[in-house]
Amino acid sequence: MANRTAQIIGTGSCLPHRTVTNRELKAMVGNFTPDRASGSLAKKGIDVDSLDETGLFDEWVKSVTGIRQRHLYAEPQPAFGDTEEVALRAAREAMEVAGVGPEDLDFIVAASFTPRFIIPNLACTLAHLVGTSEVGGFVLNTACSGFIDGLGDAYYRIRSGDYDTILVVAVELLSKVTDYDDPTTAIIFADGAGAAVLQAAERGIVSFYSELDYSVDHIVLEEEGFLRMGGGPLVQRRAVNAMSKAAYACLDRSPYQLEDIDYIVPHQANERITAALAKKMDLPIEKFCSTIETCGNTSGSSVAIALDKAIKGEVGDHRVERGSRLLLTSVGGGYTLSAMAIDY
Repeated sequence: MANRTAQIIGTGSCLPHRTVTNRELKAMVGNFTPDRASGSLAKKGIDVDSLDETGLFDEWVKSVTGIRQRHLYAEPQPAFGDTEEVALRAAREAMEVAGVGPEDLDFIVAASFTPRFIIPNLACTLAHLVGTSEVGGFVLNTACSGFIDGLGDAYYRIRSGDYDTILVVAVELLSKVTDYDDPTTAIIFADGAGAAVLQAAERGIVSFYSELDYSVDHIVLEEEGFLRMGGGPLVQRRAVNAMSKAAYACLDRSPYQLEDIDYIVPHQANERITAALAKKMDLPIEKFCSTIETCGNTSGSSVAIALDKAIKGEVGDHRVERGSRLLLTSVGGGYTLSAMAIDY
């Protein structure tokens, strides 16, 4: 194969069955400050006097994040783990779309920091659950960059010639590590998984970029087991700058210019960050695939879910088809930043 690269031949996703609107979430969240939310909304011209506390909470969440609902896992815990079950559903769908069976897989990359079990690791459990043996695999944790980093690892393995078909799965059940007495984080995070099957081909992934930048002013998983978000506006600016930097650095490694890209699939952090990224890159917001309104922020699986839905034609007017040129970009706690250019 003259120009050997890795092509995405199938994607899948899984959102838990339980859909939680902002109004329903209000009953789960403690320490909400109505007066502070009222002041913020009033500055935006919203008639807060006509809203009860639940309506106020709903409007506040939408104004701060753009989220109207999210999916949270609430099913009986299966024997192999809740995170593992959601990952399995996404993996099976991707494999079915790709037309590959367990025997075709050479390697599994699993991205997560919320598995039920540390050992056996998530890749090992997934290999068992999809029914394959004598397959390699490992788990990575780069938070919100997990899926893109997983694709990057698969890309280099396939380019090496030692692997032909690789399954990449990103999954987070953030409801397991969300402190619902902290409204600033409780309103953002959600559960879900996304997966992709990659196979050796002459077109597909064009370039990949990743970078680490140590900082604890963004998101930290504390000893108590809860995620903490810090930094406020500083974090938003840094997130926008990081995703823009990763995107341009990735393009520099490709034959493409920004104007050659059909769709950008960013990490679904919140609506304001996506809008700010579009402005910084001087692009119309219509070029950005967004699922934040209905799916919330699912960390490392957010790009995977958005990509899968865009391929299915479930993201507004977007329709990713063969020949579409894509740019994926992300930033995660750590900080981690990654981007990938794809000739889909």
